[in-house]
Amino acid sequence: GGKMEGAKRNKAGMKLLTSQLEFFAQDELIRVIPKFQMDQLHFVRGDFGPFIPQLPLDVPFWLAIELKKSNLISVPPPEWLSPENLEKVLVFEQNSEVFSTELPFHWIEMSTLFLEFFNIFDDFEVFSGQLKREAANNTNSSHSQKGDNFLERIRILIDQIWNTRLSKIRDGIGKLEWNQNLGILA
Repeated sequence: GGKMEGAKRNKAGMKLLTSQLEFFAQDELIRVIPKFQMDQLHFVRGDFGPFIPQLPLDVPFWLAIELKKSNLISVPPPEWLSPENLEKVLVFEQNSEVFSTELPFHWIEMSTLFLEFFNIFDDFEVFSGQLKREAANNTNSSHSQKGDNFLERIRILIDQIWNTRLSKIRDGIGKLEWNQNLGILA
């Protein structure tokens, strides 16, 4: 699949940088819903818990990944990753010279991790309304096809936002070079 590839260039240096950024993004806190009962967990980076079934709490991405592997949590969707929010961000990005503040700092890495490690079609309850609308429009699609279409929509929006931001950066660098050639400080 090539849509998320925009964030991961084939150059060795860029790939290493991407890996490092994904590592840093794993310290970001995300909301999880435990399916188990446990007292607070103590780690070097902080204390998390207590874990009470169906009571949402924030944990670092790395802990959520490990808990999800054991099917001990579900992961509700972060609002910023909803297609509706991504569409708003894309429109803002396309019509503004500045970056939207509606996305977290490590948004590209976090979205990659969400799409890679979590079965967001099953866990993201917020998507159920979207899926019902899609079902009304296309009664012949299977549940899996609807999920694939939904995830592809998210991937495409992420890719479009990424490319729009890269274009802004290139334009900004071009303006700096042009101003430098004219001897103007920008």
